[in-house]
Amino acid sequence: MGDHHQASRAVDKTKDQAKDQAGRIQEHSRGLVERVKEHAPSSQQLIGIATLALGGLTLAAMGGAMILATIVFLVIGTPIFLLFSPILVPLGILAIVVTGGILSTIAFVASCVAAVTWIYKYAKGRHPVGTDQIEAARHRLMDTATQMTEKAREYGSNVTGYLQQKSQDVAPGA
Repeated sequence: MGDHHQASRAVDKTKDQAKDQAGRIQEHSRGLVERVKEHAPSSQQLIGIATLALGGLTLAAMGGAMILATIVFLVIGTPIFLLFSPILVPLGILAIVVTGGILSTIAFVASCVAAVTWIYKYAKGRHPVGTDQIEAARHRLMDTATQMTEKAREYGSNVTGYLQQKSQDVAPGA
């Protein structure tokens, strides 16, 4: 009976060791699960990742569709363009020239309307933008004109005096 008792104790000891080992494994797995839960993304992060992935796939699909459409257009459109190019090229040039002319005309008319409006406001004394510069330039021109007039008078009187003296030198009695 001693052997049986020893064997029973050994079995009990092995069971206890197995229970301890199972408890440690269970404890370790709980810690592992908790650590995974701590580092797991939140639901908002998962939604963000899913949205990003869906958006990326959509853009990739659209890019592929655009490339496919371009290739199909080139395959079908090139022969048609070559066939109709004697008509299409002059029409394209005409469209560019007409568009340029229309845009130029619109720009010219807009500039004229702006200039006439500015002149009208200036004449009415409403002081539109740039009036100060115009007034300063006008004063500079007036000052320059006055100086030039004075110099011309001085020069004219000098020339008249010179001519009178020369005429007296040539004809002293005249």
